[in-house]
Amino acid sequence: MSPDVDRGEARVSGALQWNPRVACRTLDETAFILLNSRMVRLNEVGTFIWELYENGSTVDAVVTEIVEEFETTKERAAEDVNAFVGELVAKELLVPVDDVDGRNP
Repeated sequence: MSPDVDRGEARVSGALQWNPRVACRTLDETAFILLNSRMVRLNEVGTFIWELYENGSTVDAVVTEIVEEFETTKERAAEDVNAFVGELVAKELLVPVDDVDGRNP
């Protein structure tokens, strides 16, 4: 799945989970993700979002969690989460799942 791009903003739909080929460690609220000899380091909010996708989630579910955890509006959270998740999909760190529970047929 690739994000749909509209006016420069990524819009991601469907359930996503970590690419099974990633290696990840979190130290001091910072995630370090390795895939194909490329490493990505995430800040605290990025790590929070990343960890929600470990076993599968959707943008809508993540936006709800962000609004509950951080002082932000649903609209701002949706905009930021869509853009960030679009980047993770483009880097193949998140991949689509058929089932949010992580059970693939």
